[in-house]
Amino acid sequence: MLPMPPRALHACADDSFGMAEKPLFRDIEGDADEQETSEIESLCMKCGENGVSRILLTRIPMFKEVVIMSFSCQQCGFVNNEIQSAGRIQEEGMKITLKVKEKKDLNRQLVKTDVTSVVIPELQFEIPSKSQPGEVTTIEGMLQRAVDGLQQDQPIRKIMDPDVYEKIQVVINQLEECQCGDRLFTLVSAFLMY
Repeated sequence: MLPMPPRALHACADDSFGMAEKPLFRDIEGDADEQETSEIESLCMKCGENGVSRILLTRIPMFKEVVIMSFSCQQCGFVNNEIQSAGRIQEEGMKITLKVKEKKDLNRQLVKTDVTSVVIPELQFEIPSKSQPGEVTTIEGMLQRAVDGLQQDQPIRKIMDPDVYEKIQVVINQLEECQCGDRLFTLVSAFLMY
């Protein structure tokens, strides 16, 4: 990838109208009026009709520059949210460990990039790096996505390979216990910084 000139990191503004340049990636803040999203009509991958993609270029303080994308289809109701890195890859990553001790810990925000791996050592459960798109979610939401992914082919497994079905069902039940706050667990998240 070729390095971009410094001017490319700013939104172009016509100086003849007295408008100042704005940085392309601004810190994410609680004031939604300051954040500029772009809306693009795009194809729904579920029904093939047109939907709307919303894109926000932002910088998460103490983290990095990211692209937050949201897609929704009015025809079939399909929605998708994703976060992607917008910076360069650094040589070192980061590891974060969280002990989930009570139900309110499940509401903690999690910025999970596509290169983040997540491990729950007590369950010997791992979501490998690059196996899911990036997203901004909660611990509970991340657990729900994992449960949904594991349940996806369970009806077929039950018929084709009952032993595998039973083993995966045990993991699903354990994740659901964690999701309900009935089981204490440790969440270890490791990712590369872009």
